[in-house]
Order: sequence, then structure tokens, then C-alpha cells
Amino acid sequence: MSNLKRTPIRPSGADLVRRIAPEVEELPPAKRDPKAMMPTMTVTATEQINFRGSPDLARLLARLAAEQGSIRLVIAKLLQTAGYDVPELDLLPPPGRRRL
Repeated sequence: MSNLKRTPIRPSGADLVRRIAPEVEELPPAKRDPKAMMPTMTVTATEQINFRGSPDLARLLARLAAEQGSIRLVIAKLLQTAGYDVPELDLLPPPGRRRL
């Protein structure tokens, strides 16, 4: 007698599809239209912006960022309100980011 155990044969992808097909035939297709999912804006290069400020200014910006979604949105909206031409991309929340 041998103590060796045989490795089970793994099914192929086609075999798996054949096995689950009857179970999922009623489900709608999962593939989505990529044009419907993506915004029409093009991705542009970004720049890192840093500056020093007082602790009170830092707390104020942190509170506004929590309310509006990000520091970038706070600054972009302030500039737009002041009459500057702000790119539309900077006024949108970043895709895939968790909202507070």
C-alpha cells in the first residue's frame, strides 16, 4: 500500500461553464457598455500642490474638505465663485473614492 494521495483533476474552464450554465441562464449579462460607465472627459496630468499654513487654517481646510469631499474641491469651488475659469475636471469628485 502507498501513502501517496493523488491530486484531484481540476476541471477546465469549458467544463465549469457547462456545469454552471443551467444555473445562470436566467441572469442578465454582466458585461456593461464601457461608454455608459466612463465620463467623456480626458485624463490630464496633475500637479502636486503643497503650502504651509497656521494650525487654525489647517483645521478649517480639514473641516471644509470633510464637508465637500476633498481639499481640491474646496479650492476649485472657491476659485470658481471668485470668477476664475476652473476646469470642469477639478470640480468633479475623484472616481472611485470613498465619500465621507
